[in-house]
Amino acid sequence: MIRTGKDGSGRADFAGQCTACPLRDSCTTSASGRTVTIHAREDLLQEHKTAQATPEWQDAYTGTRPKVERKIAHFVRRSWGGRKARVRGKIRIATDADTRAAACNWARLATLGVTRHGGAWTAAPP
Repeated sequence: MIRTGKDGSGRADFAGQCTACPLRDSCTTSASGRTVTIHAREDLLQEHKTAQATPEWQDAYTGTRPKVERKIAHFVRRSWGGRKARVRGKIRIATDADTRAAACNWARLATLGVTRHGGAWTAAPP
């Protein structure tokens, strides 16, 4: 039986059926049996999952993800305190994160060879 929530989500409990099931050991390790949750927007999740299986999506993902992951790695470097806040208080943490982001952006601009000449920004020739 599936119990639905107010938000459209659902939950199915198989406690009674799991006790006598010969496949229980390969299905769940829970003492109370298997539980399956259904997201409120399950239709949208399944639609996106289908889209992710297409070659076009895979090409776009593999072309973008390494760049994004590298930038995140630069942002959470150990010299910046890693993934932990170096200060206390929401405002100070936000300021620290903004400073970190600016430093990453400035480092990237320096790597690209962007400089200021005569009041205008120019990129180094490739």
